[in-house]
Amino acid sequence: MAVERTGGFRVDTSRLARADEAAPAARAPAEGTAPPAAPGAPATPRAPSGSFTIAAMRDRIERAAEAAPAFDPDAMSTQRTGSRGAEVQTLQTALNAWRAERGLPAIQVDGKFGPQTRGAVEAFQRATGMAVDGVAGPATWSALAGRAPASAAAGAPASPGPAAPAAPPSPPSPGAPAAPGAPGAPPSAAGPTTTVPAGGSTFPQTAETRRLEGAWRSAGLTGNLSISNLPSNGGRPAAVYVPANLDPSKPVRVITYFHGHGGNVGDSLGRQGQFERLKALERANPNTVFVLPQAGSKPFSYWMKPPRESGAALEREALGEAARLAGAPSLEIGERVLSAHSGGGLALKNLVQAGEARADRIEFLDATYGDWGHVVARWAAAQPEGRRPRIDSWTTPGDTRNHDREIARIAPGVFHAHDSPVGHSAVPGRFLGASIGQP
Repeated sequence: MAVERTGGFRVDTSRLARADEAAPAARAPAEGTAPPAAPGAPATPRAPSGSFTIAAMRDRIERAAEAAPAFDPDAMSTQRTGSRGAEVQTLQTALNAWRAERGLPAIQVDGKFGPQTRGAVEAFQRATGMAVDGVAGPATWSALAGRAPASAAAGAPASPGPAAPAAPPSPPSPGAPAAPGAPGAPPSAAGPTTTVPAGGSTFPQTAETRRLEGAWRSAGLTGNLSISNLPSNGGRPAAVYVPANLDPSKPVRVITYFHGHGGNVGDSLGRQGQFERLKALERANPNTVFVLPQAGSKPFSYWMKPPRESGAALEREALGEAARLAGAPSLEIGERVLSAHSGGGLALKNLVQAGEARADRIEFLDATYGDWGHVVARWAAAQPEGRRPRIDSWTTPGDTRNHDREIARIAPGVFHAHDSPVGHSAVPGRFLGASIGQP
């Protein structure tokens, strides 16, 4: 959901077409089974060779930001595939500054608008909620310059680029801070909130989505629920659950959970104890919105991988649906938690590599297979102070625990490893949302 914390902005509910991708990926165990070794990955992935350090990455980000050209977006002409010249160089340098802030590799600055530059423009547009066409027009230039396009300022439906940061909510009264899990707790110190308007219409539902909804009702969850096929999730089901006593006038916490191989957003949640965990979390803070997208067949290489799927669009669609369920014109997001079990960890890696990760807290629930945790931790550690998400990981003996020791060394202070006292399939039922109580 774009895991950066930026200023508040309003977004529409644009939809993406469905398609699946079947590239090979490091595999996690099926739901309910013990975790085998990750195929094709070394038992203990190593940090990159050479002089890589988190401090070096931060230094690289600062240097990229300093190198970003100061330009007047109104003076820039539209650039597209085949364009050449100084303005393309300015575009490439500005894109690299944005990419460096997210731990993404730089593109070549050569003044030639080719496939690589087009892909970088598309990634920027996607992450900032714009129409994705790969063309650097007025809206894209304005967003790169850090201001909203004139059309958005004039009150047109916005999506093209970040607007001015929303005013932060009032702090709690002195001597009476809200507890992390208490209703109405202020947003994290990570940054301003984001307001998402209610969706104008519901998404497609089928016999399968209704069957999945039945599992929630059988479990005794009494809040407002919608399970529908979201375009941002490849046209597959995604569950959106809003506690009955959510107060839409206050900021909400959004917990987005990616399940593991062989799971779904219905009965498998009950088998693993997650329904009971959701009940506990909504009791602790009724102002929590739960978003649970469902994967298709494994491997999960396609999950949350643009352009066919999008974490940014998932947040817009799911939170628009949540606002509708809450009977509110919009919801203000105060805190984001991204959580993944087993193979769902690959979705977190894909979000980061697409520049679409947005989180205050990230949870790996026995899910640091292959290089998934390494990629996410390096990205998180490279974020500026105050925008750096905390990562907590709970593991069982085996590959994930070995990986966590390595990750903790390369991202100290950001990545926090915990030994799980329960088996692989029971980890999410025990620890989903457990990072919320951590400092």
